[in-house]
Amino acid sequence: MQQLIATLHHAALQPAGWHGFLLALERAVPGVGATLFGVNAASREAIYVTTGQGIDAQGLKVFADYYHRINPFSGYFLNLAPGRAERSLAHIDDAQLQRTEFYNDWMRQQDDLIGGVALKTRAYRSSSLFVGVNVRRQRREETDARALVLLEQLEPYISHAFEVSQVVAELRATALTGRDDQADQGGVVITDHDFMVLWADPAILSGMAGLLRVDMLGRLRFGDPDVQLWAAQDQTRFGRGGNALRQCEAGPYIIRKLIGPHAEMPVSPLFPGFFHGSGWSERQRTFVISRRNRQVTIEDRLGARFQLSAAEVAIATLIAEGHSTQEMADLRQTSLHTIRNQIRAVLAKMEVRDRGGVIREVMAEKNRNP
Repeated sequence: MQQLIATLHHAALQPAGWHGFLLALERAVPGVGATLFGVNAASREAIYVTTGQGIDAQGLKVFADYYHRINPFSGYFLNLAPGRAERSLAHIDDAQLQRTEFYNDWMRQQDDLIGGVALKTRAYRSSSLFVGVNVRRQRREETDARALVLLEQLEPYISHAFEVSQVVAELRATALTGRDDQADQGGVVITDHDFMVLWADPAILSGMAGLLRVDMLGRLRFGDPDVQLWAAQDQTRFGRGGNALRQCEAGPYIIRKLIGPHAEMPVSPLFPGFFHGSGWSERQRTFVISRRNRQVTIEDRLGARFQLSAAEVAIATLIAEGHSTQEMADLRQTSLHTIRNQIRAVLAKMEVRDRGGVIREVMAEKNRNP
């Protein structure tokens, strides 16, 4: 229990922590497959964010390509009471389920899944997160009961982690776009490959109606058809790390788009992309919108290009200026241990082997036209 709570503390502050939580949950209830998702109220489709290892990658690919659209459990998810965990059997009996295409063509292929338990967190700004535990037929009663008790015990921690992650995401979005308290200064939207909105910072939806909207099916739509066409392009990944980063202008705004295995901009409240670990990261798009009258700095560009935190951008800049590790610690008023960890993070994200590589990347960014 304490290990699960510890993973939730991590998830509250770091998007990658949600995947760690699911893996810990699968270890606590052996034989299940855990998933983290939202539900689109308009289309009644589950929007899957990440999963553990209890469902095979090929099965998840088939699920997201087709079977999620006929998932009979979607209505069950929508009707869950916030802050409660419930067994699916309470809403869909086995006889009804076994007559569906979803069960016969998909669930039975996944080691005979038969149902499970789901938890709906308490809402933050009218949004909730769902944790699903998929149970197989063998030892179903025992596994169902164990998962139900565990999720009910964890609910306060899961709901709190979700709320904190949303608050942190909003603060990061504010910092990333450089906006002030005015809602029309910019924001961040994260979608899947079909433009289904996975997350949007609240300011962007309330203050930018002329630039973009979310349609009745929960998909992102830009007001300018040319911008919409641009947003749908660049499926082919390119550049360092396999990312695609492009920008276009739309009236007073600059829209930056990131596609690829590192599309998890540092504002994402959840672990990015469909099905972590299944090679599906190309299905995520991140749009960062800023007003053109704000000057984009070298630090902004470094952070956006390599997904560096503010502290990591500062370290990369100090490396480029030729400072030693001790000098960085003195300037940043922090420990050598922290500085070394941040240097390792910068090297990993920039995909370089040494400080010389960091210097080359920083200088290249300084010489690049904004």
